[in-house]
Amino acid sequence: MHLYRHDIDRNVVADMLKYAEYVVNRGWVCNTLGTVAARVTHPKYGYVIYTKRKGISLEEMGCDDIAITDGTGNLLHGKGTPSIGHQLNREVLLHRSDINAVIHLHVREIIALFTVLGNQTRLNADAFPLEFCKPSHSSETFKRLRFISDDAPLVHRRYIYVLEKEINVEADASMVKDFVQYTNCFVMPNHGITSFGKDISEAYYRLHTAVEEVGRIISAIQVAANLKVLTGKKMKIPYVSEKDVKQMFKIGRELIYGKK
Repeated sequence: MHLYRHDIDRNVVADMLKYAEYVVNRGWVCNTLGTVAARVTHPKYGYVIYTKRKGISLEEMGCDDIAITDGTGNLLHGKGTPSIGHQLNREVLLHRSDINAVIHLHVREIIALFTVLGNQTRLNADAFPLEFCKPSHSSETFKRLRFISDDAPLVHRRYIYVLEKEINVEADASMVKDFVQYTNCFVMPNHGITSFGKDISEAYYRLHTAVEEVGRIISAIQVAANLKVLTGKKMKIPYVSEKDVKQMFKIGRELIYGKK
């Protein structure tokens, strides 16, 4: 089974190259790891997934480096197979019918903050950026990132999840189904960040917003620590309340896209 050249959606390829250039220009790519994937409906296969082939970076990727698979990972077009991370793309898309694009990158600030935090849960409670949660209809408990800004929950419309450092869903994507319904972005400490959206644009802006939010939190923690040294008083970081976050989740799409 394979796709003919006239079956390939050139607009999707152009979008992939455009957003690959965006993430490269922001300094979020340093090697061949990391990927962009997009789902496209297809009359024969139901849908196919566009991504990049193994052994090429987003920085180097051109039209000829696009790999296309069916939903089970069978290669339909391309000079080489996708990287191991493609099974993560496939699992996200399998369990989220409302999602059509996935971006996975190894971003400096993300790895730095969550590697340092590790499995710690008891620092200064007023400053600590993670909290435990138990989603409805789930028996599992997860960690999520507290928001420090108003724009991040509007863009994400769900909490950003932070997995335990021992969990690598790129290597074992079967665990994705346990939490993917509850988030539009998740972090693997020591590894990187994965965001997804209805299209590549939305996945990109969720990624960008998450990186900015982590940068803001790092800055706030540093400012609070410096003020404590100057004043001798423990400083509280005013994270956005859960009530306000949930309200912003509700109005995010209408406020940003003009649609409910």
